[in-house]
Amino acid sequence: MDKHCLWSMEYFVEQSKVWFIDFHTNDLYGLDLVSGQLEWITCYPAEGSQFKSHPLCVKWQNDIFAIPDFGEKIWIYHMETGEFSKIPIGKRRGKRYGSRNPIVEGDDIWIPVCGQLDIQESRRILHINARTHQYEWSGSITENGLCLETVYNDGYIYLASSETNIVYVFDTRRSMCESYCIEELGQGIETVCSTETELWFSDHTGKLACWDMGSKKITKTVILPFASALVDRGKVEVPFLQSRYVKGKVCYIPAYTNPLKLQEAIIFDPDSLSFQTVPIFNLEDVNGNYVLVEFVTDDGKIGIWMEKGNRILLLDIEQGQVEGKKQILSKEDRSFLWLRTRPVSMESSEWTLSGFLDAIGDKRLLCGRKEDCKDSTGAAIYKAVCL
Repeated sequence: MDKHCLWSMEYFVEQSKVWFIDFHTNDLYGLDLVSGQLEWITCYPAEGSQFKSHPLCVKWQNDIFAIPDFGEKIWIYHMETGEFSKIPIGKRRGKRYGSRNPIVEGDDIWIPVCGQLDIQESRRILHINARTHQYEWSGSITENGLCLETVYNDGYIYLASSETNIVYVFDTRRSMCESYCIEELGQGIETVCSTETELWFSDHTGKLACWDMGSKKITKTVILPFASALVDRGKVEVPFLQSRYVKGKVCYIPAYTNPLKLQEAIIFDPDSLSFQTVPIFNLEDVNGNYVLVEFVTDDGKIGIWMEKGNRILLLDIEQGQVEGKKQILSKEDRSFLWLRTRPVSMESSEWTLSGFLDAIGDKRLLCGRKEDCKDSTGAAIYKAVCL
């Protein structure tokens, strides 16, 4: 378990605690950002393969909604009762939903479905009433791929095409969508983030453009000062796929491709149009690594998951500092997850007798759903020894 990287597409922030689902195993975790303590909560029902079944979650009151990528249902874990319910939302013609950046506003959950880039399929928005579990789909927004980031601002969801320079504005009140061409950018918008009144876009060449949400026009453009360094023999390497607006600054995080193209985050001041850099990765972390921006805390720190070391980096823009947070499981949770994910062998050096006896006495092994473990060796031993 110690070698397993807990990987999720996005964390849900609740004050100093974040919630996420490991998309390898469908396990739900809570992480305390102050102590670094990681708590295993439950395992969601799997639909076929567990991998990326439900890699996103949002919390509404005491319910945690698991949002599918390869799955076909919204699963809801009711924390007060420990029970599950589900909302079947149907199959996709393609393989994936590609959902990103879910939005919780009152009783409403809005889920942009960005789809799989290489499949021509309707990109739509799923609306769920968290209280009644009723849902509805919007009409088709586009058949082309959408960039990874979507933005919610004052009742509107802003989406951008990763293949063309089109911006889509979805009105959540009227369930209607309008589109606008950003001619000032090259083909394909890579990132989108919003200030109070503006959207900032970046394209694959390192060019930034500011779009006023009121006038729906570009008001200024900027070229990143190092953009020319990203071009090698005519091929442009995508510098960023994720951006966040925090405390009056726009922060661009290096693209999470392997190897990473940059070691620094770029802090952009939209008022003065000036740039500064904050080193976030050491040279040894560039290769064999993978990073994702997961959340922004209430006090304005950007949470970045790094595969190397299986940890969260908290980027403080104001101080220009990065703090590492190791995801630490309790001894009980480590033993429990080890038994759930590995075959039992008394001859294996991975097991000690005391650790094995502790683990099989854990009543969470059956996860409240006996059918999930009916063919498990661990479950059979548990029944024989403990029941």
